[in-house]
Amino acid sequence: MLSINYSADRARFKDLLKQEGLFEAVRFLNSKSVHRFTALYVFDGPMLRNVCLVDKENDSVRQMDTIEITESYCVFVRNSGQTFIVPDSLVDERVQGHPKQATIQSYCGLPLLKSSGTQLVGTVCHFDFTPNPYSDDEVLLLEMVTPALVDALESSSLAEPEPIKSLAAKSGE
Repeated sequence: MLSINYSADRARFKDLLKQEGLFEAVRFLNSKSVHRFTALYVFDGPMLRNVCLVDKENDSVRQMDTIEITESYCVFVRNSGQTFIVPDSLVDERVQGHPKQATIQSYCGLPLLKSSGTQLVGTVCHFDFTPNPYSDDEVLLLEMVTPALVDALESSSLAEPEPIKSLAAKSGE
């Protein structure tokens, strides 16, 4: 079990975000989870755009392709505006038939709300290809840092939607 010290970890996250940037701050969150991936996504119309990705097993991977929101468990966060947790997709009836059910077998996504608290802009999530339980500590730490993540998005161009064509051109598709 990973050790989480809420006050110290929140302070460390904020310091990393300010001093070293979004990727290092998200990497720190990933270090506090047993799950392979930690990601930050923004909603862009019907699309889900990845802003930052940390993969414990492959440090060179830092971003995923833009996909339709309905192709991700983030759709459940978007639809409810609330945290959505799937410890084992193969036995969770809520994701029965979902396109990612067999692939992403554990997921914990939290909503990112604009500082006004009225507009859902995206998600922060941990996920893995294998079933993994989520500890209350992991979820609480994510809850504690979401305001700082939203502030970082609002103060940068990261949350501004780009035309889908330009994203595809960047990825060489």
